[in-house]
Amino acid sequence: MKKISTHLFLLCLIISSFSVSKIQAQNCFISLSQPIYGTNGNVVITGQASFPSGWNSNIDVNYGDGSINASIYNQTSITLNHTYMVNGNYSITAYIQAFNPLDTTQSCFSTAVIPVTINNINTCNLQTSVNYYVVSQNTINIMANANMPVINQYLVIDGQQMPYADSTFYTFTQSGQHQICYYASSADSLNPCTDTACVIYDNTNNNTNCNLQVSVSATALSSNVAQIAGVTNSIYNYSFITIDGQQFSGVDTMTYTFNNAGQHQVCYYASYQDSSTFCSDSSCVIFNSNGGPTSCQASFYIWQDSLNTNTTVWLGINNSTGTPPLTYFWNFSDGSSSNQAYPVHVFNTPGNYVICLTITDANGCSSSMCDSSALLRLSQLAQIGSLAIYPPGTAIGLKSEDGNISYNVLPNPAEENSNLVFTSTKAEQMEVEAVNLLGASLFKFNVQSNIGSNNIELPTKELSSGYFLLKLTKGKQKPIVLRLIKR
Repeated sequence: MKKISTHLFLLCLIISSFSVSKIQAQNCFISLSQPIYGTNGNVVITGQASFPSGWNSNIDVNYGDGSINASIYNQTSITLNHTYMVNGNYSITAYIQAFNPLDTTQSCFSTAVIPVTINNINTCNLQTSVNYYVVSQNTINIMANANMPVINQYLVIDGQQMPYADSTFYTFTQSGQHQICYYASSADSLNPCTDTACVIYDNTNNNTNCNLQVSVSATALSSNVAQIAGVTNSIYNYSFITIDGQQFSGVDTMTYTFNNAGQHQVCYYASYQDSSTFCSDSSCVIFNSNGGPTSCQASFYIWQDSLNTNTTVWLGINNSTGTPPLTYFWNFSDGSSSNQAYPVHVFNTPGNYVICLTITDANGCSSSMCDSSALLRLSQLAQIGSLAIYPPGTAIGLKSEDGNISYNVLPNPAEENSNLVFTSTKAEQMEVEAVNLLGASLFKFNVQSNIGSNNIELPTKELSSGYFLLKLTKGKQKPIVLRLIKR
């Protein structure tokens, strides 16, 4: 009996030893040191890792600012050197995962997190500008710009503050010199960055010596389509056409399709201004339309590529409609033109240009549109150096990391909710997150993709107008980033 008990004791000891060894063999560990701060956003961290002998390991590091140091293989000691671009509070997270190459069911995982506070980035790159365009002697259109996203801005006109404004029409009730200033501050709360720009407008000049005269005509091309043309007798530096109160800035001629029957007021305005003279004139006519459905419409939308370090790069979407096939004529206002539906044009000299498109469909319907986005913001910040036009719904330059899956946001630009459309070769979890250009999360949710076609609704209706980034993250893979535009 004693011999049997001894054997049972030894057997239990062996089993216990094996179990302890098995548990220990599945332990991973990683730790991070306290950060060593350098200058201008730089930080150095060391880390120690452990994992079972003979196993393969992988360490990934997320710096909390969108940067990832991935795939550090089979290391027990690491040194991390990272430079942040914006002051703020961040969390650095290190992940270690190891597995037994002889038995992949044996694996372990561990995480370490340390906080980092960056407050020594002192460079302020914020630059503001303000300008105005004269509508009449006492009324001006004020437009201001900042070269980076801001968290606060306002206009000050003769000491009167207009909160959260960067543009407005303003009418002066008194003659004299008027100071117009634009103030903005950046989004860096730990190191505030501000800038102010001011201009003077003098409305004491009068039009007694004004010889500028304008006229406008509206020639019927069909029962509801008119060719509108404004003409001046001398030089001018600002003009626009209004149709039933809708203003088309920076244009002198256009083709317009009226949707409703009746009388429509068509007006043309032009002005000239220099350091000592202001002169303006306007003219209006009535166009009678029989109405009817719009059979064609020239339409496009352009914007500065906010993700490109070259601020003269502009992108656009051609939304023109009509009975196919359509013919296109683009006028880039630099002596160049194109007959392509989706042209790419590089200007010899970056500047402020009016972009015009005229289309004609298979039924002979013709329509024109001009966009003076850059002209209306006459500054170095809004100059066009190149313009690329894309089809509706194009997710511009967007492909997955391996290049095998194309992700599209439709429609893009969006007015209501959009859809994320793609075809997947496998079912997998994916995190979908929208962030603004400052990195702030606007919405985030997880979704299970299916094999084949996927159509995922995005709550873009909740977003304000602007440019955003849509981040698609699968596990520990590098996020796929798409541009998203909300009108």
